[in-house]
Amino acid sequence: MSTPVIGVTGSIGSGKTTFSKFLAEQGGRHLDADKMAHELMLPGHDAYEAVLDEFGTYITDEEGYINPSLLADEVFSDSKKLKRLEDIIHPLVFEKIKQIVSRPRESFYVVDAPLLFEAGVDRLCHWIVCVTASEEVVNRRVRIPEAELDRRRRRQLSAEEKCERADEIVDNSGSLDHLQLKAEEVAHKLQPGGELFEAAEPR
Repeated sequence: MSTPVIGVTGSIGSGKTTFSKFLAEQGGRHLDADKMAHELMLPGHDAYEAVLDEFGTYITDEEGYINPSLLADEVFSDSKKLKRLEDIIHPLVFEKIKQIVSRPRESFYVVDAPLLFEAGVDRLCHWIVCVTASEEVVNRRVRIPEAELDRRRRRQLSAEEKCERADEIVDNSGSLDHLQLKAEEVAHKLQPGGELFEAAEPR
């Protein structure tokens, strides 16, 4: 039996990372896909030279690090450029996660990825949770200009599409206590006799 891999996704402001951390606290290992993507673009790492070759050195700061804001300005206004960036980053993130989750462990892995489906990482998962929240709650949580929020949303599948493809939906419009309870419920399924304990193959 392989180690269960739980994929967690959701739209901006849904609370997917908080849920992922709550779930990992039940004995799992938290894998943050966004953090991996950022690390891959650091100098000397796998995506650094490829990103500079594609978009130019002007997106770097004085110390040679890729400036996330400059890169975002470059790609989010042009879908073709965004696709080229994703073609560099997504396969590297996929392979990194694949390598990690192939190592057996006694509990489970939690893959926290806003672009879980877009990057194909869902193929590594036994169970996928989509975290949602009402529009009112999201707008209260996300403190960035509305135009920037819309720009980021267009990069992803809609919340509805993600929920349709997930195995379980968690509504995070309420309190943190409620969210933690939902994480504990998912973790319970990973215990001996639980729904996910006998999972042998990813989706």
